[in-house]
Amino acid sequence: MPTIPTKAWRGVFGEYRAAMTTGVTELPDAFHFAGLVTVLGSAIGRSAFVYSATEIYPNQYTVLVGPSGQRKTTAIVKATELIDRAVVKSLYNLNSAEGLVKALGESPSVLVVQDEFTHVFAKARQDGGSTLIPLLNRLYDVPDVTELVTKADPVRVEKPYVSIFSGSPPDWLRDQLESYHFTSGFLNRFTYYTGEDKAPISMPVRANVTKLKRFVKGLNKPGVRTREYTLDSSALKLYDEWYHDWKSRVPSNEYSANLGIRLPIKVLKMGLLYAVTEKTSNINRDQIEGAIEWANYQQETMAQVFGESPLGVNREEQRLMRLLDVPMTVSNLHKKMGGRVTSATLTMMIDKLVKLERVESYKIEGDTKTWLKLRV
Repeated sequence: MPTIPTKAWRGVFGEYRAAMTTGVTELPDAFHFAGLVTVLGSAIGRSAFVYSATEIYPNQYTVLVGPSGQRKTTAIVKATELIDRAVVKSLYNLNSAEGLVKALGESPSVLVVQDEFTHVFAKARQDGGSTLIPLLNRLYDVPDVTELVTKADPVRVEKPYVSIFSGSPPDWLRDQLESYHFTSGFLNRFTYYTGEDKAPISMPVRANVTKLKRFVKGLNKPGVRTREYTLDSSALKLYDEWYHDWKSRVPSNEYSANLGIRLPIKVLKMGLLYAVTEKTSNINRDQIEGAIEWANYQQETMAQVFGESPLGVNREEQRLMRLLDVPMTVSNLHKKMGGRVTSATLTMMIDKLVKLERVESYKIEGDTKTWLKLRV
């Protein structure tokens, strides 16, 4: 299983790991890293950015990936206890685009705490939910303004800043995925963390994070001007070498290519977090090296979570494949599927399975109908 490199456990990250591993919890170290990076990104807010074609802020969209019962929610709770509620508003379990925009109207900085990541997919499928994923995509890029047209009146929020902290079992995640989640750029905005539990602790003790809470609270004081960080010459040279090497790699498939497309932005976000928390004047070589090593962990983790064919086959699509035991027309398959599946839904399912090379769609000479068969 991939592990976060030692170089990435810098400064407060190492301190937090130490605070969480002295009889406090059995959770993987990676989950604590994920929690701290998300909380730090939300606390720093718009007070710091690095420029690369656009202003890049340190907000994070984070998913803990692990089997049911791994206590991912515990990692989320422990990390979010560090937040200064006067600066960052927590929004628990996102229900709609309107709900998120309303929360941003009350507080420009919001940390969405989503117990189950795939619930976002379910909400997006509901009536009117089609605005949710595009909204989250825009907010990841920290726009100056976001607007949402509702049934009542348009809602406009200036200087919105959103972070997301969530979790999911890997099978649930793969089961819910559709091509849209890749092609829309939604999944590649997130970072993913996996890890193995440590030795059992029968009676966990309370973590001493008082000092760290004060540190987080002091990261974004009211009235502080936004500061631009740049890479110093040595850091820029290393980042440039890594970037060109990254650009030259050939992904194994189109979905892998899509998942990794924002990796350079994530490296800069991580380098910025190191610079802010270590109170350096700019991003130095050591910090960008730690960020690059963290990015290597990210690539390994995405490969583990999504696999070579990252698009999952959900239960209804598995049923379709079972019913397609012999070649048949689309209309005959629809009859076998029964009334639960509309023609439009069946078409989307077939398109997905054809793209995944699970099903073959073809024509027979002299027949205008479309035929389907399982690919061997």
